[in-house]
Amino acid sequence: MKILFTSWNALLFNIIVVLILNGIYRSTEQRIMHNLTWDVFGYYSYLPAFFYDDPAKLTRLDSLVKLYNVAGGISGWKAPNGNYIFKYSCGQAILYLPAFISADIISRLFNFPRDGLSLPYQIAINIEGVLFGFLGLWLLRKILLLYFMDDIVASTLLIIGLASNYLEYIALDNGFTHNYLFALYCLILLLTINWYKNPGYKYTILLGLCCGLSALIRPTEILIVLIPVLWGIHDRTSFITKLLVLKNHLAHIFLFVLIVFAIGSIQLLYWKKYSGSWLYFSYGEDQTFSWLKPHLWDVLMSYEKGWLVYTPVMILAVIGFIPLYKYWRKQFYFIALYTIPFFYIMSAWDSWLYGGSFSMRAAIQVYPILAFPLSASIRWLSNNSFTKLLLALFAIACTWLNLTMAYQAYFSSQGIIDGLFMNKTYYWSVFGKHIIDETDKKYLDYHEKFPPSLKKDLAPIYFNDLEKDSIQRVSTIFFSESSSIFINQQFPFSPEFTIAVNDSEKCWYHAVAKVYAPSMEWNLWKQSQIIIGLWNDDKLIKENRYRIYRILTPGRWQDITIDINGNTADHYNKLKLSFWNVDSTLPLYIDNVEIDKTAKP
Repeated sequence: MKILFTSWNALLFNIIVVLILNGIYRSTEQRIMHNLTWDVFGYYSYLPAFFYDDPAKLTRLDSLVKLYNVAGGISGWKAPNGNYIFKYSCGQAILYLPAFISADIISRLFNFPRDGLSLPYQIAINIEGVLFGFLGLWLLRKILLLYFMDDIVASTLLIIGLASNYLEYIALDNGFTHNYLFALYCLILLLTINWYKNPGYKYTILLGLCCGLSALIRPTEILIVLIPVLWGIHDRTSFITKLLVLKNHLAHIFLFVLIVFAIGSIQLLYWKKYSGSWLYFSYGEDQTFSWLKPHLWDVLMSYEKGWLVYTPVMILAVIGFIPLYKYWRKQFYFIALYTIPFFYIMSAWDSWLYGGSFSMRAAIQVYPILAFPLSASIRWLSNNSFTKLLLALFAIACTWLNLTMAYQAYFSSQGIIDGLFMNKTYYWSVFGKHIIDETDKKYLDYHEKFPPSLKKDLAPIYFNDLEKDSIQRVSTIFFSESSSIFINQQFPFSPEFTIAVNDSEKCWYHAVAKVYAPSMEWNLWKQSQIIIGLWNDDKLIKENRYRIYRILTPGRWQDITIDINGNTADHYNKLKLSFWNVDSTLPLYIDNVEIDKTAKP
């Protein structure tokens, strides 16, 4: 694609954009002091534990988590011998070490607390994450220039740097493993290329260190050893040649394996010392692999976290396997043989959502591999003016979408993109918006959206002003008349509001109630819910529910609504509406419950 940018200018432009986004995002004390949270704190915990605490007991680290209000807390478990074992392996902590040491020195010089969580440590991890992101892009440029023209490389760098979720994990969530692994993948590719040009112990040692460290960061990245193994294989002759090369360099292979094992042994030694066993599965029984039922479709195409839904520009990389096979076949087989097992392993993980993250973050480290079919796709589609125009428009649209979603997920005070509960209904309700109707957030929990065109057809079929006797009735807080009802920990369930309905009508049901919350319940898992269901006598046929605090503004009465579509094949004869306090210590007050239905389906 003919563009004004050279690959070097494209790299500099990416760096400028990242610095601007990172500077804006981390500019407040609250955001910079919440850099070490959740998974990032889990990777990092080894350092304050070993330097400032007893790694087996974590007494001081536990108090620091409370002092700094670290979201997610300590990621780990107690082994049978009573010692704490961290959930994550220690490779990422090793990469954090330069930032940690720098922060420790700064803390000494400027009298900050030397505890691993004060301001210098938070800033140092942020800076290091950005620098690793830049390193990855710089190395990727060097690699691609060996195979593609400069303008193609420039386009590839701009697409990965601006239109993919790599941008978010350099500029905004840069403490995660993925941008570090991106750089390691690039290093391994470059070292592999150089080793086959000029086999030497320098490249062998560096390859062993990088591959071992990658596996120590994420054990599934042991797959990365396939890069030097598979590189250059594209037919029978090249396979035989590869075997001869490896046979002639058995000492290098032995050294490589020894280094990889030595790096991996760091984790084994930790487990042995603190758990008493050489191998210890630190993720718990609920997080493992389903090898026979991988979540491949979910990983690629689901609205929850689908890679190609939230990072659609990588469709170009998928398409690029066609021209890669036709014109760059020497690279095709290696890339295909690596990419297929990578995505299989990634999707076989039971916790395939990979936490509260944006897009499919676990795919980022393989982008240096996918940069080859992506570049091939750009070159192929640039052959004529029409496809070149379509390519440019698609890339621009994907860049707009990526930046918009970055705003929605990281900058918007409304927290528009949710890291865990996205679905098709909510996705399209907020698509491309910088400001949303807060009531749309109820669709994070249920997926049926009442058609606005049917609103004029609503007719009331039930109303309850909640003035009758009830053990949960109060006369001090109410919306109308003289009382309301409440739910709290002591009385977690409201009365069930039940009406007879006719399933032959196939209509929508719309419930509305006045609700008052004195204060906000921030714990998502404790938030009170509103529940509407269709029943056949005592058998539940269908149900919708959502967390009320998603759309509440504390301190005032407001309407909350919930809908359910009665157009279902199963027989039902009742509709029930209720409220449930899951586990909140805060009361919720309810008044004037009304249920309507549409005159037509």
